[in-house]
Amino acid sequence: MGQSILDYLSDLPPNQLPKRIGLTTRKEKVCTPFSLLQKTKILNISCDLQKPWEFDFQATHVINLAADGSSRAYSAESAGLFCKVTENLTNWCRTQVTPTIFHASSGACFGIVPLPLEDLKENSPSTEMRQQTKARNRKDVFIQSRIEAEELLRAAEKDEVLDLRIGRLFSFIGRHLRLKPQYAIASFVKMAETNKRIDLSGNPLTTRSYLGAQDMAAWIYKSLDSNLDSSILTIGSSKPVTMIELANFIAGLSDSVVTLQHPMLEGDIYVANNHNTLNRLQVLETQNWQDLVLSYMGIAKK
Repeated sequence: MGQSILDYLSDLPPNQLPKRIGLTTRKEKVCTPFSLLQKTKILNISCDLQKPWEFDFQATHVINLAADGSSRAYSAESAGLFCKVTENLTNWCRTQVTPTIFHASSGACFGIVPLPLEDLKENSPSTEMRQQTKARNRKDVFIQSRIEAEELLRAAEKDEVLDLRIGRLFSFIGRHLRLKPQYAIASFVKMAETNKRIDLSGNPLTTRSYLGAQDMAAWIYKSLDSNLDSSILTIGSSKPVTMIELANFIAGLSDSVVTLQHPMLEGDIYVANNHNTLNRLQVLETQNWQDLVLSYMGIAKK
């Protein structure tokens, strides 16, 4: 997502950009668009965000995208580290002059509705039931860490340490979307291209919504300029798509077949309600998920 924000900034005119942008990462190298380098000063900082922040500069606005996007994201260790990074951010803000903070939380904490599948659960093998129980426990740890981080920042805002926007981010599609098992679109495209077969694991009626990465970046950036009073923003598309619809769409574009793996596993509905965000920021969803998938696959829309 950070790379998509840089792409968005690179398209803005110089008078809409800050005079200096600091890019802080833990390990990964940031690829800054050349056009952005020509328009403003870029300061690259590589550090361990889990240690106390000691950046030697003043910041007026901060976009915090420090969530763990790996397969370990639901582990207790990762949950603890997420809260630690947030604590470090809050402490660092005390050395600043009330900066505006956009904190990327997760819509997965607040937008999930379980699918009504009680009749299927009774027939599920015991191994699948154990997997589902384990998954629920891991999700509880994940959700609790996000709530704790938000509460920490809201307390700091109450003490006038910072000016807060909480962005509960839902799924997105963009050219920087990485190939990871937990990212359905990237996984489906890779399987289709490699094997001409998409193995859909889990409940095929599991539902998501996908916002374009450029829209997501635009909404985040606009939130920094808006006069919002401790606003919680839902950053995601309101247009639902089931996993079977998504898999079949990609399969149709790539002459592939879809196979169902473990369809008795629990599923959920995870769709953004962005009405309040659209009104507050005066923004729109500019692309639908089908066009986003076409673009991701490198197929020009006819």
